[in-house]
Amino acid sequence: RLYFKQFADRCLTSIRQVALGQTGPAGIIPDQPFTIFTVLKGSGENLEAPLTEGEEIHRMLEAVTSWAANWPKARLPALDEKVKLPLKSSTNDADVVYARKRGRAVWFPTLFTDSELVRRSLSCYHRNLVFAALQTESLCGLATATEQEIEVRTFARLPVMHRDCAELAAKILGRMYAGHKDTYRSMSLRYHIQQNGLEAAINKIRDEFNLIPLH
Repeated sequence: RLYFKQFADRCLTSIRQVALGQTGPAGIIPDQPFTIFTVLKGSGENLEAPLTEGEEIHRMLEAVTSWAANWPKARLPALDEKVKLPLKSSTNDADVVYARKRGRAVWFPTLFTDSELVRRSLSCYHRNLVFAALQTESLCGLATATEQEIEVRTFARLPVMHRDCAELAAKILGRMYAGHKDTYRSMSLRYHIQQNGLEAAINKIRDEFNLIPLH
C-alpha cells in the first residue's frame, strides 16, 4: 500500500532511471510543487484599488504562493518588480500576477468582480500559466539532471538521445526566457527560471552547443 506522494515518487524515479540509467542523478524532483492560484469570482469593497503593501490581500497572495505554515505572521516581501510580474499597460492598476519562487497568484479584480462577465479569459489565462509552468519545470529538470551528469562524465559521453533532448530543451528554454514569438510569451517563465536559480544549469547546456547564454 502506498500513499499518493510515495506512488508519485516511485513513478518519477522509474522514469528517471529509464532516461538516465540506474546511476543517474536523483536531484531532478523539486522539494516543493509549483502552484498556480487564480481568483475566478469575488466581491467586496475597494477590490479595484491598487494593491497595498502589508494589507490582507497582500498576505493572502503570499500565503497561496509560498504555502508557509506561519503565513499569518510571516514577513511579507515588498510589492516591487521582484514579486509583481510586468503586465501590459492596458491592465488596471489593481491587477496583479504575484510571483514567488514556487507559485503564482492571479489577482485581477477588474475581471472577477464583474457579475455579468463570462470568465473564460481568467480560466484560459490560468490554464496557460499551468501548462507553461509544467513545461518550464520539465525542461529545467532535464537541464539540471544533464548538468549533474556532466560533472561525472563529459557531455560527449552521454547517450546521443540524451544530448539531442538536452539541446532541444536548451533552445526551447532560451526562447521562453526571451519571450520569443515562436513560444508562449509570459514574464512568468523568465521569473520561474530566475527565482529558482536555473540559469547556470541551462547556460552550461547552451554552452555545449555554442548558444548565446541567458542573461
